[in-house]
Amino acid sequence: MTRISKLGVEQVVLGKILRTYGDNGELIVQLYEDFAEEFTDPKEPVWVTIDSLPTPIFISSFATRGATKATVIFDDFDNEQRASMLVGMEFFVNRIDDSLNDDQLYMEDLIGFEIVVNNVSQGTIIDYIDDQMNPLFEVEREGSDVLIPAHDDLIVELKITDKIVVMNLPDGIFDL
Repeated sequence: MTRISKLGVEQVVLGKILRTYGDNGELIVQLYEDFAEEFTDPKEPVWVTIDSLPTPIFISSFATRGATKATVIFDDFDNEQRASMLVGMEFFVNRIDDSLNDDQLYMEDLIGFEIVVNNVSQGTIIDYIDDQMNPLFEVEREGSDVLIPAHDDLIVELKITDKIVVMNLPDGIFDL
């Protein structure tokens, strides 16, 4: 099932979270027919809608249970109480139409993209903080989260197909 989102970003619904399973945040999910062809990178977040906002969540464990079900553990939903908050929700991935140019993307569309500075990968964008005075990307880097400025002038190149954002950032910004 595919839903068209803003400016050509497709939301491909992969499945539905059915119920909790065990004490450690395991969930039983129903997999829709698009799952096998659309979910290709386990490092990529899947999305759920929480409080009317698309929210990225990362899979820390995944095991199929037959052709149409799986047992999943999501990062940050590591106990039964937290995991139960997701029961009943559909999860999806965002696919960006490669024919789009960078003028048609929003900063929040870059969640899941890799940040590259001086030809070196610096981490993956896991969130966009839309603050009028100081918009920020939250970047997962070497096991910790770092905030960096999210401004058009700092983006040198977007490689949409490869999901890479090449940025020009001051030296030492990731050491703050």
